[in-house]
Amino acid sequence: MVPNNKVYANNAEILSQKINVDVDSQQVEMALLAFLKDVNKAAVAQGVVPDPLTGKVGAIDAAEMEIVSASIRKFGGKVEITAKAKGDIAVAGPVLLKLEVSGYE
Repeated sequence: MVPNNKVYANNAEILSQKINVDVDSQQVEMALLAFLKDVNKAAVAQGVVPDPLTGKVGAIDAAEMEIVSASIRKFGGKVEITAKAKGDIAVAGPVLLKLEVSGYE
């Protein structure tokens, strides 16, 4: 047993990455899924215990995925995606995320 200590405070940045994808292809969704896998790895590295069956520490709903994908397309595929904690996140999880998308040059 591991104490259920706080790993991330509300609104703490978990991971931020720059991506550059072709908005007229499946690259947007593939890049977003790859980013979420990296967020999962970062959270586990910080001490969040993954689900023993899936190896994941959180989930994001389809509506949020669609909003983020649309934002990536709006910025022309050259964006920085930042994952922040949506509420305090403890060792036992789950990792609830707020995703922010901004363009860069």
